[in-house]
Amino acid sequence: MRKRSAILLISILCLAACMLALGGCSKVDEVKDLIDPASKLDVDYGMTVIDADEPNQAVGIVVTNNSDKVATDVVLKITPYDAEGEMMNSNEAAEGDYSPAIQDAVIPYIQPGEKSAAVFDYFYNLDTAPDHVEVEVKSVEWKDTSELPEGDVTITDFSYSPGADTAYVSLKNTTSFIYDIDDLLHSYWVNINIIGYDDEGKIVGGDFSSVQYLGANSETSEQLILEGKLSKTDAVTFEAYVDRNDFKPEPNMIYYDENGKEYTAEEVEEYYRNKNQ
Repeated sequence: MRKRSAILLISILCLAACMLALGGCSKVDEVKDLIDPASKLDVDYGMTVIDADEPNQAVGIVVTNNSDKVATDVVLKITPYDAEGEMMNSNEAAEGDYSPAIQDAVIPYIQPGEKSAAVFDYFYNLDTAPDHVEVEVKSVEWKDTSELPEGDVTITDFSYSPGADTAYVSLKNTTSFIYDIDDLLHSYWVNINIIGYDDEGKIVGGDFSSVQYLGANSETSEQLILEGKLSKTDAVTFEAYVDRNDFKPEPNMIYYDENGKEYTAEEVEEYYRNKNQ
């Protein structure tokens, strides 16, 4: 195994040297992306403990895409630590086992040169809230802008007052998709992730709400009922981000609506294809 790793490392270094000779730093950057696909993503995050005994905390995460490609299916690894800096163990682990209580969050996509956000508030396998967390990119898929459907959902207006559990947002949908949280499988929907910063500009948490309905090629303005996290932090400034989720059914899987009716992946695709024509 070590011999194979050494050969792989030598091959990569040789490739990088050849690319540098042939094409300059941009080619070396491509090799770096191959080794570390998250090298073009900057991650900023922060947390506030709401209730240590629940556990209940508000984690806000902002990821910046510094590449010229679309970052899709960005999986973020969230690792909890106690006050002594020790990685916290899952309460489901057998006695003596080492099983870190790591969980993931996902950002569907981030356009080139732009930022997106994720919020996280509950570790299912911890008995007490962590003192702090570390967040890093676990995996990412890169796509050209031409590979995404045309249009987007953007925020045209947003307001939130510190200490409130409601916010106001105006959205513009330039896609051909209908986003309806009460639809067949709750499969196409829009979350608004709100990131809070303290008076020093540090992230102290996040909150979110889902938009109930957004028609194709339309605009909407509505009040958002939040989860009640930001109102319990010291946040004084705020940024809002759209988290547009497009469901993609997996072949050979069976899906169920809220009444227990079964749907094949093909039936789900056909339903949304007809609905969004």
